[in-house]
Amino acid sequence: MRKIREVLKCLYDRNLSARETARFTGLGRTAVNEYRERFRQAGLVWPLTSEIDDMALEVALYPLQRATESVGRQEIDFEVIHLEMKNKGATLRV
Repeated sequence: MRKIREVLKCLYDRNLSARETARFTGLGRTAVNEYRERFRQAGLVWPLTSEIDDMALEVALYPLQRATESVGRQEIDFEVIHLEMKNKGATLRV
């Protein structure tokens, strides 16, 4: 599970820098800065209300992406591969 709440406590309750927070939580400084930025972009305020648990916090910071918004991977056309494999010198590696 992510250490979002722990990072936010270090940043906002203890007023630690990103570097000190990273050292304290065992995360990278980049991850700490990303948590801070996502928290800001989500429009949340510190301290969090009691109704926001860890799962709700994670969903607020990392909303689910739709399946249609994938990275753009195309389906493999196995018919084309099968035809290409018939050529002389064709291997799966090539």
